[in-house]
Amino acid sequence: METLMQVLPIVLYILGAILLAVLVVLGVYLIGSITRLNRILDNVEGKVNSLNTLFHIIDTASNTLTSFTEGVVGTVSNFIGHFFNNKKIKKMEEEEENE
Repeated sequence: METLMQVLPIVLYILGAILLAVLVVLGVYLIGSITRLNRILDNVEGKVNSLNTLFHIIDTASNTLTSFTEGVVGTVSNFIGHFFNNKKIKKMEEEEENE
């Protein structure tokens, strides 16, 4: 039992040292991976920012086209509405005259 009490702390210290060494190696590897990831993200951000002007042009063209089509649809809708309203008014006037 005394031998076990002397050997067990030594085994635990050795395992603790090995664990500490493995954690240091993993930490260094993780720092390297994060550095590479930052470089990749900076590259992607630069490429996305270069496309911002293209997206702005497409957005402006889309808004212009939407405004134009809304105007055309509104005009056609008003014309059709007036056309049918005029027919209803004429029918109502004819019915009043017949009475």
